Amino acid sequence: MIKYFMIAVLAAVLLLPIGSAQNPNAHRFAAFKATDSLVSAAEVITIQQPATGGKFTRIEKVEAWCSVACDITLERDGTAATGTSFTTSVVTFGTAVMNAFHTSDVGVGTVITTKTLPANTIIPIVFDGGLYLAPTGTGSNFTIRTSDITGDVKITIIWRERG
Repeated sequence: MIKYFMIAVLAAVLLLPIGSAQNPNAHRFAAFKATDSLVSAAEVITIQQPATGGKFTRIEKVEAWCSVACDITLERDGTAATGTSFTTSVVTFGTAVMNAFHTSDVGVGTVITTKTLPANTIIPIVFDGGLYLAPTGTGSNFTIRTSDITGDVKITIIWRERG
């Protein structure tokens, strides 16, 4: 009986760190932008680290929808955006340190991928293992850019912050 009790206590002690681990959904945020009536123009959404006080950021998922066929390009680490900022949404709790920009004037960064999106189709792009951005200033950013279209666009970027 004592043997089983000792095994149970040992198991409880060993499993304690697992139960107290940080919630994997903690500090999760989203930037969502719906743009109606583009006329031969692109929509560009960027999230970027602040100049100071950034956090390690993991891009988890991007979704894009266009009312007409379009190309979407995912980029990272372009010249800092300074254009129109907008408020991000809190998915779990906390305050995001990443800044979001729409109709972004971010400089073209390293292209991760380009996808062709048929009209009225949502394309979810999930980064298995995540795409990480270090807290190294405003040049650490992630951008989704549509081709020039005449139509409507909806874009969502979901990420987590830590540190």
